[in-house]
Amino acid sequence: MGAVEEDPFAAFLRPPPDETAEQRAQRLAQEAEAKKVNDMIDEQLKAERAALKKQKHVVRVLLLGQSESGRSLVVSCGVLNVEHSSWRQIYHAQKYEFLVCKQSTIDHVFPC
Repeated sequence: MGAVEEDPFAAFLRPPPDETAEQRAQRLAQEAEAKKVNDMIDEQLKAERAALKKQKHVVRVLLLGQSESGRSLVVSCGVLNVEHSSWRQIYHAQKYEFLVCKQSTIDHVFPC
């Protein structure tokens, strides 16, 4: 390990030794265009992060389960967007009934 290892990307990024002035100008133009695109993507990501921070409390949910386990029922009940206060009680009642039903099913299948 006495030898210093070279960065594996250095050889890939290094310009060819027999590069002409025209090829160099073309390569530099392509690199400049790629940097512009990269900077635009970075700015979009920053703007998206800032917009997410300004939003209300956002909860992301990953629904896992086997087929016919009720994932679509959870989504169709409006888990993703319950904003109107008059619907909130109905939603929570449906969610409670759903969870009680799931728990009773689990207790029936896997008795303690």
